[in-house]
Amino acid sequence: PIIKSITPAKTASAFPTEFTISVDSKYNLTGFSWDFGDNTTKVNILTNKASHTYNSVGVYNLKVTATNQRQLNGSGVFAINVTSPKDLINSNLNDMENDLSNIKKEISSFPRFYQDALNYSLNFDYLEQRISYLKTQYQSATTETQYNAIVPEILQLRIPEGISKSRSAESITFFPKPSYVNAGILQEIGGGNYSSEREENYINAILLWQQENLDTKFNFNEFSGRYPGRIEPITRIFEIIIDEKRDISHDYYLIMPEPAGFKSDIPFSVRSGYIYINLKGKNSVSFSTTENIDFTNLPAFISPAISRLTITEILPEEKRTGRWVIFALVIFFLLVIGFAVYIIMQQWYKRKYEHHLFPNRNDLYNMVHYVNNARKKGLKKSEIEDNLKKAGWSSEKIRYVMRKYHGKRTGMLEIPIMKLAERAGGKSKV
Repeated sequence: PIIKSITPAKTASAFPTEFTISVDSKYNLTGFSWDFGDNTTKVNILTNKASHTYNSVGVYNLKVTATNQRQLNGSGVFAINVTSPKDLINSNLNDMENDLSNIKKEISSFPRFYQDALNYSLNFDYLEQRISYLKTQYQSATTETQYNAIVPEILQLRIPEGISKSRSAESITFFPKPSYVNAGILQEIGGGNYSSEREENYINAILLWQQENLDTKFNFNEFSGRYPGRIEPITRIFEIIIDEKRDISHDYYLIMPEPAGFKSDIPFSVRSGYIYINLKGKNSVSFSTTENIDFTNLPAFISPAISRLTITEILPEEKRTGRWVIFALVIFFLLVIGFAVYIIMQQWYKRKYEHHLFPNRNDLYNMVHYVNNARKKGLKKSEIEDNLKKAGWSSEKIRYVMRKYHGKRTGMLEIPIMKLAERAGGKSKV
């Protein structure tokens, strides 16, 4: 196991703090050992979270050891800065204001929708309001009890130190998997007659419609926040580019299950848990989500209303079987015809080919005689062939003579028709 990070890295003295570690492990984790570095007893628990109270200010080396199901251990040591509640609140508020200001500067050069998507996912307005509220609470606090009341909210308010693009892909062809298509929701959106018994027919019609009418690609970008010791995804942005292969005069929709934290650059509607966006007249649509989906598993499809689809019937199993029988019979007859043609060609090669090459039989005998003498003199096959070529013999005749001399097949692969016929005749007599 690899211990990656801990949250929080700062806390207040005399305040019960819940620490959470992030762990990478190929195998299931079976336990955690926490040594808080203040000479208190180690804590052995089953989860990656543990509560502890530091009684004095200072910097403590907190060590966590994780064990997996193969009894392999991995440890991490983290410096925990423990201050008074008042100092913790003041320090964190200053850090939060600076981080929020830096993030806004970082994303100011992004396209407008990207800025809106990040603002929506992180909820800048809410963060600014909470920081302002906590500052007011802090400024009016005078006792340790009042400061301690603010600490939990300070520790729960998470603002990344910065934003960066963590993954991206461009010009990916958008064509949905059949399992992502829901024809039933299409009826709710655009009306029309729908029967769940013909679901496969509708899915095929939807995929065919998109293939025939649209050339669709999309870009994907994932943005992550940089937190102390770790990076976490914040939002994922998709830009779908629509190129109509022909003029489409009717409405058609981008449809997907409503993802978490969804935001779009054009109006959208929700029906029975599905987002749908009318794409008529649109060259592109951008949307973002905080859900863990990317260019490999975007569960969306594009379709017009059911009435605009051409629904083709899938043949019942009996008809499919009938077609396969016909297909098998056709293949059988073609094989029979091919076999007959092969037999005819075989007989021609057997009886006519040699005469075709050597109308004068003496030429064949002279060449074979030369090959035999050359082999006795120790000439190689390549040398014999070169000499025959120099003497004016064609490559076809040389190849035939060389194979005949070595006792190899000179024509087509021979099927023993007569022997097969004799065996068949013998069995019939029995």
